[in-house]
Amino acid sequence: MVMLVDPSNISFTQIKDEFRSYIDSKATADVWEDFYSSGVGATLIELLSGFATFNSYTITVGRRETYLFYALVRSAVVAIAESLGYSAFRGSNVHLVLNITPSTTQILTRMELLGTYLDYDIVAFEDQALVQSVPEDVQVMIGQLKTETIDIQSADLQIFRFESLNVSDDIRILINGSLVPSSKYISDLVNDKYLVLSNALGAVDVIYMNDGAYPYTYGDTITLEYLELKEFTIGVSDESSLQLDIGTINTVSTASLYLAPETTDALRINAPLYHETNTLIRGRDDFKNHLKLLISNAVSVNAYDVSAAVMDLSYVRDDLTLLTTTEKASILSAMDTYRPFGIWMPTITDPTQLDITLDIVLTLETSLGSIGQSTIEADVASIVSTWEKQLETSITLEDVEAALTALTYVKISRVTTSDSLDVDWDEYLVITTSISTVEL
Repeated sequence: MVMLVDPSNISFTQIKDEFRSYIDSKATADVWEDFYSSGVGATLIELLSGFATFNSYTITVGRRETYLFYALVRSAVVAIAESLGYSAFRGSNVHLVLNITPSTTQILTRMELLGTYLDYDIVAFEDQALVQSVPEDVQVMIGQLKTETIDIQSADLQIFRFESLNVSDDIRILINGSLVPSSKYISDLVNDKYLVLSNALGAVDVIYMNDGAYPYTYGDTITLEYLELKEFTIGVSDESSLQLDIGTINTVSTASLYLAPETTDALRINAPLYHETNTLIRGRDDFKNHLKLLISNAVSVNAYDVSAAVMDLSYVRDDLTLLTTTEKASILSAMDTYRPFGIWMPTITDPTQLDITLDIVLTLETSLGSIGQSTIEADVASIVSTWEKQLETSITLEDVEAALTALTYVKISRVTTSDSLDVDWDEYLVITTSISTVEL
């Protein structure tokens, strides 16, 4: 097959030159010299070259985006993860714990509207019974409560694809307005639950075997009820804006801060990890793998052999918050479901944060003014972050000095500290730097 253009070329200039070389190779090239050198002929070559460049780019990117470890577009990474049965964490808004005195005896249901905060809704996090005039802690979520509904066209097995943007991980699925049980684990399809997986559109796909206690048929509706993901914080001065309809607020505390959606880099690791473990614990090391999957914003997990039979697990979350007692119980309950007979249940230990200060002296190759103090601080922060938030990851001053000296504008680096650099299995570092510079 004769190719006018080398298919490996993706540059507009290269393709244009090859088109022109082809025209010049013709016996009648001299006759058309003026036509193709300027005017309509030159424009025609440029249009053909542009179109060929566009096709080359599209083919290259299309191929790249089909492979999980090479894809750069987030929607492609989420879609590939979904095909592996992994639901990308979509993020969650601020969660608060309100100690309230209820005005009536009632039962709260998850996602029930309880009040307002500025332009946002206050929504119940879980089902809970309240007794009039008896103070109680109530966990709530803050955000705009929204819904999307799909009309069901048949009772056939199908994928219900929701298309709303910014769907957080705080959701409910309803059939004809009635709540149905849901899960993000494929194995729960056989446990009569609706499977909910994050899709490439920023929302979710929902699947059900339609042979259990919550069937759908033609004419029914399926509704996604969700909190729209929105990054914001609530300070002490803002608490007066919390308006509750079910009683009076006594105290306010933070259950969890805003959690960003799972990054593409994390998805590249977590999706195949989930696919490999497939919610099964075959041995003791699988407990550690599942802990990372069950804590959506975990950046590090570790395990310690308490005995020949029992493991102790620890974790570090991206925002450095600790798991609540309820969250730990939920994680252990899930692990209990996955483990085979004879494997002992682990325990979960909260991590210990070690704060250390590094005193850094940099001898610069050029003047400080040509670099900028902010640039130096950003580069140093990026380097030391390698050793932060990682369980049982110790730091050596020699390694830090080597990394700093590798900066193009650094001639010599010296790093000292008065803090201990020993890190145990359940400990992690948070590093503060004190930077001074010397110009040659």
